[in-house]
Amino acid sequence: MDQLKEHLDKGGTIASFTPVIDIEIDTSSNLVHQSVDSTVDTPDWLEMVGAIAGAISPPNPISHWDRLYMAAERGYILSTSEVQALTGAKPRGEEWTRGAFLFVREGKIGAQVAWRVVKKGG
Repeated sequence: MDQLKEHLDKGGTIASFTPVIDIEIDTSSNLVHQSVDSTVDTPDWLEMVGAIAGAISPPNPISHWDRLYMAAERGYILSTSEVQALTGAKPRGEEWTRGAFLFVREGKIGAQVAWRVVKKGG
């Protein structure tokens, strides 16, 4: 503000005012700098990201069928929400077919309908 006042006192205008910024660097402080030992091999962060990305496999688009096959083989009873999560659709009625699987109503699991999974044709 002092610079603006001085500029106006000398006959300048606000439109012609250009502030001057003074920067002081204090070199008297004793800062501790950490050195890096160049003899130590540290992996490049891009290599680490690549290794992580390579370890993550893309999702299998048909893995839900493997899980349904396992549920049928092991005699699992699934809730409506579990069936919906696996098939992408909500089962209805007493029997419901999705792909190669038949879902048979088997009572309740809590507040949800319970479904027995049966592999059709085998």
